[in-house]
Amino acid sequence: MASMMGNLQQVPRKLEAINERLRSERVVGEADEGRVVVEMNGLGELQAITIAPALVAGGDPVPAQQPICEAVNEANLRAKKLYGEAIHEMAKDLNMNIPGIESLLTRLTGG
Repeated sequence: MASMMGNLQQVPRKLEAINERLRSERVVGEADEGRVVVEMNGLGELQAITIAPALVAGGDPVPAQQPICEAVNEANLRAKKLYGEAIHEMAKDLNMNIPGIESLLTRLTGG
């Protein structure tokens, strides 16, 4: 029990380290055969959007709206999975045997 309490005290520091690492990692979502590419960091913060000029030709943004949403959602899902993997690894490193953590992380990350 004392060991588990000691491990729990490490969680805030470990979470801070995870957040710092994920802030610098990148995930990418693509849509419309790569004509829309979205880049996020591992925390799900949008970093860049690249849109092929053909999608906004003539100044009409409507054709680009759906692919942008799809690419953002894909990148966001990848960021969630990355975060879930990091949390799972932290729990494993701290030897925290938490019943149901696998299914909880799967539900949280949409994986």
